[in-house]
Amino acid sequence: MDIFLLIIGFLIVLTGILGSVLPVLPGPFASWVGLLLLYLTKAIPIDWTVLGITLGVAILVSIIDYVLPILGTKKFGGSNYGVKGSMVGLVFGIFFRSAGNYYWSVTGCFFWRTHKRS
Repeated sequence: MDIFLLIIGFLIVLTGILGSVLPVLPGPFASWVGLLLLYLTKAIPIDWTVLGITLGVAILVSIIDYVLPILGTKKFGGSNYGVKGSMVGLVFGIFFRSAGNYYWSVTGCFFWRTHKRS
């Protein structure tokens, strides 16, 4: 059972690392689940402190991933409608992750602004 958990945990951690770059794959939480599976084995000694710290980092990185496009829209001269549209697009992008958060943010910003102008 340890070998099975090691292989699956390693593959999930690898998927999480690739998901940090590719928007189609899950990122930080997949890596954390892989670390949790590695914790369940007796072959790799990880304590609860490491799991707690990495969970905190995964949550922080996920929040930053969703908030950063909104702040970027505001900083680089986007209107209030653009900021609101990017927020709506990011919420929509959470449920349809395959296209990426930035795509939905820009799409929401574009449609919100064109809708509010007319």
